[in-house]
Amino acid sequence: MPSLRPALRRLASFLLLVLIGLIRLAHAAPTVSLSAPAAGATYLAPASLTVSATASAGTTLTQVEFLDGATVLATLTASPYTFTWNNVPAGSHPLTARATDSAGGVTTSAARTITVNGGNTPPTVSLTAPADGTVHTLPASVTVSATASGVEVNTPITRVDFYQGVTLIGSTTTAPYATVWTPATAGSYRLTARATDSGGATTTSAARTITVQAINQAPTVSLTVPANGASYVAPAAITLTASAADTDGTISKVEFFQGTTLIGTATAAPYTVTWNSVPAGSYSLTAQATDHQGAATTSVARTITVTASGPTVLYLHGDHLGTPRVATNEANVVVWRNLPTGEPFGMALPEEDPDGDGKATTINLRFPGQYFDRETKLHYNYFRGNYSGGGSRRSSASKLKRGEAEGAVPGKSGAGRGRDWRPACAGWRDTSE
Repeated sequence: MPSLRPALRRLASFLLLVLIGLIRLAHAAPTVSLSAPAAGATYLAPASLTVSATASAGTTLTQVEFLDGATVLATLTASPYTFTWNNVPAGSHPLTARATDSAGGVTTSAARTITVNGGNTPPTVSLTAPADGTVHTLPASVTVSATASGVEVNTPITRVDFYQGVTLIGSTTTAPYATVWTPATAGSYRLTARATDSGGATTTSAARTITVQAINQAPTVSLTVPANGASYVAPAAITLTASAADTDGTISKVEFFQGTTLIGTATAAPYTVTWNSVPAGSYSLTAQATDHQGAATTSVARTITVTASGPTVLYLHGDHLGTPRVATNEANVVVWRNLPTGEPFGMALPEEDPDGDGKATTINLRFPGQYFDRETKLHYNYFRGNYSGGGSRRSSASKLKRGEAEGAVPGKSGAGRGRDWRPACAGWRDTSE
């Protein structure tokens, strides 16, 4: 079978090529990547920096090389793959790592470019607190803080100093960079931070200006109109005016009050409001000034009187029998009161000035059909004439025959001959005859 031999040779060659390809697939190229330094890092010459990489392979790694461009800096044959590169000259350096395995596979990492400066670049620094333009009130503790960093990796920040003008108010050597300043007096202050790096370079931040003010003084206020004791006729339109000032700020508003009731508010000078349709009565008026920090002062009160323009109209409020118990004026103020809490025959005098305005209100009406005579202290009854509420007896001049008044009610007589009077819904009855 000589003709089969060439075919077998070709098959054997093909199988050998397949086997070689499988071996190559089983032994893939190694992997490698730089882990230090950081891409874009900047150093000050002559620099000393650590260069490191991570690498792995399907077979054994034989070496990892570190390159600056095409120049091999170091070759390592065992993990960890790291070395120190000393006296790095100024310039831009593209660094890579190249790994080789026992099967001959070679992989080069992505490049990281670093910069080495020939001279020290000053650090960066900026204030973060307090905010520019803020106002603080004595006694104040002001926190002054900043962020700072060295431009080169090998020139870190060694100190941050804080200044008020040219006066040092605090220093710190570690982050976070902050100090607490306690100003002694009120005024306007200019704050800065100055950072120093390990190479001795310094940078001063942009300034921030703050204001420190003394303890807020309350405003002053006084009513100028109306005059104390002024009198008006209802329904009155009364102008209220006040003068107000603040020695360490501004007036934000002036409020006008009648007692505790707000009449109106003025937010700008002249501080004035008009109180309209004021009913009759006596009123206590004040003004309250508030400054820009919320401090408030109330003026001395002024009392005014509003009198009725004509006859006073009173409203009587009766009980279930129609007996007047309360009288109110047009402003719904109780001006007379005869509450049924004492004896029922009218011997207790009513309250004639319950609102305390110094003006007595006299109402002589009692039970329906009765009128109280203040001079004689007797009650006149529409049906029976006069009687004494204390003795429940009528005078002899007002004798009436039995049953003459509507709704007569029999009753017992005192000692068989006295006249016993007692109340009924329609009036008083004589039961002695």
